[in-house]
Amino acid sequence: MFFPAITPTERLLTAGAYLASVKGFDSATVSAAAAEVDISLSQARALFPTAEVFDRGLLDHLAQRMRSYVTYDPADTLIDRLCSIAEGTFNFSQSEKHCFNALISRPWPNSEHPFEVLVNEATVGITDPLWNYKRTAFVSLSIGFAHIAAFGQVRLLLPMVKRQLLRGIMRMVRSSFKTQRIENFGPHEPTGIPASPASDCDVKTLLFQAAIEQYCHEGPDGLTLDASIRRAGIDIRALRLFDGDVAFIRELEDYIDSKAKEALLAELDALPESATAAQKMKALAIGYVNFSVHDPQALSALTFVSSGSIVPAPIADDFQNYDTLSILMRLVEQAIIELGGSANQWSLFEQTIAAWSYGHGAGFLASQGFWKQIPEEARWACITGSVECIIAGLGPEYFDGTDD
Repeated sequence: MFFPAITPTERLLTAGAYLASVKGFDSATVSAAAAEVDISLSQARALFPTAEVFDRGLLDHLAQRMRSYVTYDPADTLIDRLCSIAEGTFNFSQSEKHCFNALISRPWPNSEHPFEVLVNEATVGITDPLWNYKRTAFVSLSIGFAHIAAFGQVRLLLPMVKRQLLRGIMRMVRSSFKTQRIENFGPHEPTGIPASPASDCDVKTLLFQAAIEQYCHEGPDGLTLDASIRRAGIDIRALRLFDGDVAFIRELEDYIDSKAKEALLAELDALPESATAAQKMKALAIGYVNFSVHDPQALSALTFVSSGSIVPAPIADDFQNYDTLSILMRLVEQAIIELGGSANQWSLFEQTIAAWSYGHGAGFLASQGFWKQIPEEARWACITGSVECIIAGLGPEYFDGTDD
């Protein structure tokens, strides 16, 4: 990784953020950061004498970097201030993606997370009785989109297209905040733990599971077929099963997407035949978060290895390679119709990405981010209420007001 010529302290902290993002905070040590930027260990320890001092310095650095991207006029409306936070979060993820990823991946010790502090500052005095739900929807939506734009499939799109989708995220913020009441319709929690693949003893399955672990421990550079074979402890002849690393990673992508699809379909299958599109979307969100919580490593690996097109052309076709996104798009389309709205090809795509961003944000934060420490019952209550705000935001109000 390239580190700009800044002060030794900043270089060490930037390296620490990179290591925390790629390999986890346990790998973000003073010695590892020093080695990353070619600073002597004695010089590094003179700046950060203990692990605790380095950790605290790293957390402060991440919070400061996040804040530097968020600006708004105090006279702005509440919604405008929140949209400024969403835009700043996106810009942060595009300019300093590893600092962004490290920031959202870490529960904050003994204090509110810096992102939540920004939201609190922007919404002082709010009296909306549905604020907790709307806040959860906003945090999931803005962080989820920024994350998939930096690390997931949206990263593959042109910057101009990403900006257009960001405007859609802002429209969703505005429309979802117009929600006046929560119906509290079911489902309210997952049906159970997502099923494991039936072929656990299959060599390919063992390799895929090893590859997921390899990615989470060694980062993207360590994700190879050979390394996965060694981690799985199986015969080297397994190399013959795949035509190189590229083919292996593509099959790994299909494998994880199928695991996610199983979790989603389990929730959809539990609904009555009379279920509305809104109920199905709620079940889908619950299934995605449940999959994320029970297999956070798979979620991380899927986010990184996803490589197919996410722009269906024509829109009537499914998303290339992604059954889960195709299921979501169909339900978004049905929900729009149920709510009395209509959508052209682009706005359907835009709203599907917004709904996906919400689910991804909620799943990521609940499984490995700063919602991980929230008690499970309280977390599900907030998520199932907030998804109703997102669903309501798919209605005609989505097209009202300012086109950010």
